[in-house]
Amino acid sequence: MVGTSSTPFRENLTTTIIDTAYSTKFIRHPSSERFAQILEELLTLHDRKQKDYGTDKDPFNNVRGAEEWGVKSWVAALVRASDKMRRLQKAAKGGSLEFESVNDSLRDLANYAVIALVLYEQDQGQGKVSGNS
Repeated sequence: MVGTSSTPFRENLTTTIIDTAYSTKFIRHPSSERFAQILEELLTLHDRKQKDYGTDKDPFNNVRGAEEWGVKSWVAALVRASDKMRRLQKAAKGGSLEFESVNDSLRDLANYAVIALVLYEQDQGQGKVSGNS
């Protein structure tokens, strides 16, 4: 549920943004509230889906599976994002989507972009690898 989480991270999403690079606190513009709500909804969606696709040790296990085929995991996330883009292109050209709405495809696309970023950072040695050690 949006705005009801008790975790500090999620509370920060709906109240302020902390710029850790400069230790500066920014107050969110009121018009950006829906943006913050969507970010929280995306996080909840990721948490729910990772229970089906991930493992207890690695929420990105399904995407990392591409490494068994010689494909970097962050690139595999981009391929999945590309699939969502194809669906959205069809809808944008007036086509109908049978199994997933535009809204769902946009949310999945956003989450795949973040997953790709996390996996890219890990590939570059910038992010902590959880469960893959």
